[in-house]
Amino acid sequence: MKNATKILLSVLAALGLVILASSFILPDILEPKLRRALIGEFYEQSNEQYQLELASINISIWGREISADSIAVKTTDESLEIKHIKASSILIDGIQWFTLFSQRFPRFRSVTVSEPDAELYTRRISSAKPNPESPSANNSDITLSTFDVFIKSGKGKIVERDGNVVFSLESFDLSAREVNLNTILQGAYVPYLQDLSFSGAGLFWNLEEEFYHFTVDDFAFNKESKAARVEGLSFTPIVPKYDFAKFKGQQLDRFDLTVQSIQMENVDLDSLFIPSINLSNIIIESANLEVFHDKHMPPGPGIRFKPLLNDVAKQFGFSFGIDKLEVKNSNIAYGEHLPGSDNPGFITFADLDATITGFYTAEHPKFGEDSLRLDVMTRFMDASILNVDLAYAVQDKDETHTLKASLNEMDGTVLNGMLVNTAFTRIDRGYIHNLLIDLTLTDSYARGKMWLEYEDLKITALDENDATNTNFKTRLKSLIANTFVMRSDNMGEDMKVAEIDYPRPKDKAIFGYWWKSIQSGLEETIK
Repeated sequence: MKNATKILLSVLAALGLVILASSFILPDILEPKLRRALIGEFYEQSNEQYQLELASINISIWGREISADSIAVKTTDESLEIKHIKASSILIDGIQWFTLFSQRFPRFRSVTVSEPDAELYTRRISSAKPNPESPSANNSDITLSTFDVFIKSGKGKIVERDGNVVFSLESFDLSAREVNLNTILQGAYVPYLQDLSFSGAGLFWNLEEEFYHFTVDDFAFNKESKAARVEGLSFTPIVPKYDFAKFKGQQLDRFDLTVQSIQMENVDLDSLFIPSINLSNIIIESANLEVFHDKHMPPGPGIRFKPLLNDVAKQFGFSFGIDKLEVKNSNIAYGEHLPGSDNPGFITFADLDATITGFYTAEHPKFGEDSLRLDVMTRFMDASILNVDLAYAVQDKDETHTLKASLNEMDGTVLNGMLVNTAFTRIDRGYIHNLLIDLTLTDSYARGKMWLEYEDLKITALDENDATNTNFKTRLKSLIANTFVMRSDNMGEDMKVAEIDYPRPKDKAIFGYWWKSIQSGLEETIK
């Protein structure tokens, strides 16, 4: 009995020594085998289009992991989309070593890629969800298991064949579950990865043909919580203000936008496969938008039909909805520079807070359930509080909507920054006590009333060829306007209420339609 015990202990000790020795010897034996398997598997799974290079491989039998340093993916064909992919290291852990008996590369739990650097050539981006089971998506002899992936401190760039940078990302981190090699190589599939989390900084998009750069300082998205965050967004013209229209060869609006932060909720990327997008809440904070229109250039092609919201909702072609959008502490400025004026005239809206609810396209399940609502409070021309309330039946083919607005008291001369340079009119004195607007608008007309209470109004007409000149002709026009045409006071029991009945100009967008309708009421009031 004692001899049997000794023999058993001797066998166990020998096995222990063999296992211990194997843990040191096997890595040297397995390293070349795994290197060949990994490189070969990658080559086959990429349809023999890309080659994998590794500086070194480190194997830990007991730790069930493999790590590699200085990895590079190179193309076998310069016409392919991937120019190069590099990484400082890659770690594969949770390895099931015994699966090597049945396949060339073992199954594993996760991959961690550190400091990857990818440079791709421009290509079309597909909106359709790829099928990872299709022959085009995978090699027919798949041996890699699905795994979790973690990318740390990465960066990337998309360039044209001549080297011009179209898109770049200074840094990003990504994590996802249950992916395979082709879901990484096929960029179009990335939005559909399970439990995707993606964050980054230093995003740059070159919209050179449109004369804009789009940049984002910082962003993050978590698929599980369906939340997204964007900070430091800018949409910046890359040509000077007065060259913009010249380069385009016609009049057009030039936009300059910055946004401090955007928060989004209920962002479901999987719904893109339908395709369908519904955002439950968007919060935009501290946005600054300047729109400039240089009228020294000729206008664009003849009268073009400008759609209103019902037409816009039908033109999307897929289901899109916003339950609620909030704009906080923002500023908007719109300016025009007319021939004959030394300076542009601007209309401004400062400290703007707005809420939009219920915008849905024709394909959305909620289309037709309720009206779009817009509520705005802002400081008009940095002088008076303006409130706007809009209700829009987007589902109505007649484009029926109501617009109500109120403006508090203000000194009329504040408007000269806009009027002198765009209407060649100067307000010498005058005080606005109150303005109320109540309009119903359709695709055909705008009808309603305007109450404008003001006193002691006096104006000066300016030369349209020189806004600083008040010659005899302009002085005569001013005299006639102030004496015979214009009401200097509109108050009390004799206050005139303007009846607005204005046909819709089909070549005007919705904001232009509103303004022209209001302008007709202003003109009727002061006559």
